Amino acid sequence: MRINNGVCPKCGSKLTAVMESESSSDGVKTVRYVSRCKGCNEVDVIEEIIIRRQGNYLEILLKR
Repeated sequence: MRINNGVCPKCGSKLTAVMESESSSDGVKTVRYVSRCKGCNEVDVIEEIIIRRQGNYLEILLKR
């Protein structure tokens, strides 16, 4: 799904931009920016950020 002026291409309903975050037991943090359709619940991940500790450093991965 691609964002088309805030309208879902699948059903034509309004899209909402949402930020989701989660933490796992091994210390990895994941943040996702998604667009979600209010009509059909279709979800498109706009960007995903993964943060984890590597020794004395933090590793930050960006997925688009």
